[in-house]
Amino acid sequence: MSNRDAAFLARCFDGLYEACGRGALTCSDDAIVVFLHEFSRRCGAVVHELDDLSDGREGVFPLPVITQVLDEALAYDPGGLLALYAISMVLGPRLLISLRDVVTEHADTALREICQAAASTLVTQLRHLATIASARGPVHDQEWQGRATSFTTLLENEGYAESFVRGTK
Repeated sequence: MSNRDAAFLARCFDGLYEACGRGALTCSDDAIVVFLHEFSRRCGAVVHELDDLSDGREGVFPLPVITQVLDEALAYDPGGLLALYAISMVLGPRLLISLRDVVTEHADTALREICQAAASTLVTQLRHLATIASARGPVHDQEWQGRATSFTTLLENEGYAESFVRGTK
């Protein structure tokens, strides 16, 4: 089970790595570009650690729902604020719960250490993201808010109401 969970977590982080990397190339807000680039790099490092731990037979490919959320956020809001919302309020919390679940359920010390380090990195990045987002102020656009809410609905419909690892898929 630990190899399977490591491989699945690698897919989650790979989704963030790929979508944020693409987003950094197209985003129009310089601070968000830098954040997306750095966040992508950190997620890529986690992917490599998890991939080394899993059997690696299938290769790592991103979890489609993660890339879908971020791609849609960046397509709708090229400035990137909707992507920051998606990371901080929709994807990040589910990923933190997934990491916690793996840490509490596995005796595999290496996997636990990688998950704990990944959770710490994610929290640090979410704090940095909050600083960037708070400098931009709230968004009062009803359509933007509807898009933001649609990401939660999408994940819930895909079986990821609280966690990616322990989703109902």
